[in-house]
Amino acid sequence: MSTEVPRTHPLRKLFRWATRKAFRELSDLADRRVERYISEEILGELVHADRIYLIKDARGRRLTELAEMVTERRGEARSGFERELEVTQHIGDFALFTAGLFPEGLDRKPSESMPLLARVGHVLVPCSRQLDYYLAEGRAAYRKASELWGRLSPERSSLFDRLSERFEGYVGAMGLIRFYLREDPHFRSYQRLIT
Repeated sequence: MSTEVPRTHPLRKLFRWATRKAFRELSDLADRRVERYISEEILGELVHADRIYLIKDARGRRLTELAEMVTERRGEARSGFERELEVTQHIGDFALFTAGLFPEGLDRKPSESMPLLARVGHVLVPCSRQLDYYLAEGRAAYRKASELWGRLSPERSSLFDRLSERFEGYVGAMGLIRFYLREDPHFRSYQRLIT
């Protein structure tokens, strides 16, 4: 069974439409590269559970929590450049996708026995809400992805630098995209592909 939504599928066209509309509304965030990345590589790819939970641990178990992915990334630095880049970029994508489209799932406060600590530079900062953790880790992951892509592609590095710098704004854009998708009658017929 294929886990990829074909490039010509009407769902991808719907993602492109909603993304374009959101970026017209949020003109201060307008960037064609980011718009294309969000519609094609985030929405178009992460819409399927096999892609959103792409990262596996050493035992082959799919990681479904951002904190697990961040922990795995720290170990991946020793696994090789390509794997570190894949995991790092996916963490940013996962954080942006989840915080933008499903923020209500991030309203919980962390337990006192297991606080969420986000790494900001070389400092660990406690997060009072899961959403704060997603924002900090998503921004940091895209910053690291920008550094890693700097070895391969200045253009791709610049894209991830932009995503990192304006991460909260792009989370807001994802929320607007969600609104437009939910308002579209065609989207409802495709929701079975997403769940």
